[in-house]
Amino acid sequence: MSAIAAAHPAAHLAQLLTEEIDHALALLAQAFPAYTNRQLKDTLVSTSHTVGGQSVYQQGGGRVDVPRAFTQRVYASPGTLNLGNFPFPHDGQAPVTKTVTYANDTDAAVTLDLSLQVSGRDTGAPPAGMFAVSQPSVTVPAGGTADVTVTVDPSAGELDLYGGYLVASAGGVVVHTSVGAFIEPEMYNLTASGVPRDGRPAAVISWAELWSLGTRALTRKYDSPASHTGTLRV
Repeated sequence: MSAIAAAHPAAHLAQLLTEEIDHALALLAQAFPAYTNRQLKDTLVSTSHTVGGQSVYQQGGGRVDVPRAFTQRVYASPGTLNLGNFPFPHDGQAPVTKTVTYANDTDAAVTLDLSLQVSGRDTGAPPAGMFAVSQPSVTVPAGGTADVTVTVDPSAGELDLYGGYLVASAGGVVVHTSVGAFIEPEMYNLTASGVPRDGRPAAVISWAELWSLGTRALTRKYDSPASHTGTLRV
């Protein structure tokens, strides 16, 4: 254990988790040498186990399940789907649609039932039609792939941070894709210019800090070396 890890238990835990994921990736790459790095990552993420009571922003794809990644031979790509950051104001923001591809490396076709489970951090379940998957199920041919699409309509619901999972299942086969979208609340740009005591433009190492008296959150923005200003979203 490094001196830093010994002094900081959280750093040690992060180091151990990284090593475990590296080992899992190495085993998977040995078993499936034709897989690209992207395929290896998507396989581990989409076959992981999630736990109740934690949001997608707390647990990500979940806990890596190496045996399931090896034996299931069905995975989703991407394992994480960002549907977008929709800044305020929301005039004219159109729905966004993105594709999820299911790969089946077994010798038999598999039909996956699809369930899109998304909620807002503060507002709970979104209204019907705000998030949608293109079809209720998808059949993935043996040794092949099949696509579905996921759509978010930012104008259809409350301003909130949304997250959840697109779950595809068939008997003992379960894969998921983490889904997220941010419909930004009323916020504006605040630009701060750095000026040292002698009046020169501030160097790039300068920054502006903004404290929220309501949430006690701290936002820090370093100055741009070109404009000597930093813009914060408040």
